[in-house]
Amino acid sequence: MITAIGGILERIVDPDIDQKALEALKEIHENFKKIISFIPPTDKNYPGDKSEYDEAAKEKLTKEDYDVVIFGHTHEPKIKRFGEGKIYANTGSWVTDEPTFVEVTDNEVCLYKWVKGGIELKDKVIIR
Repeated sequence: MITAIGGILERIVDPDIDQKALEALKEIHENFKKIISFIPPTDKNYPGDKSEYDEAAKEKLTKEDYDVVIFGHTHEPKIKRFGEGKIYANTGSWVTDEPTFVEVTDNEVCLYKWVKGGIELKDKVIIR
């Protein structure tokens, strides 16, 4: 059955469809290997110092001309300025002992911590 379908596709779509499909599957396999070998920054075996998040944010803010960039899941909540009107915020994590989140309004970026009975402001930066 599969051979018959392959033959029909070769005649109708592309005579090299089997080779192209095999190449696509190999590429998917290589990308999957990269994904499963990734060590997240929350893992105790993480080899980096998480500065790559700051660097990526700085690049987005300067080279791609964003005003605010927000990343998360590092378990290190923060708000940081990169020049005038350029703000990087990291939401931290929902699953730590001190769950945190970021709120962005028209004129400010706020970092909050969930506490018993409500929220507590940890940091705030005015936009421009």
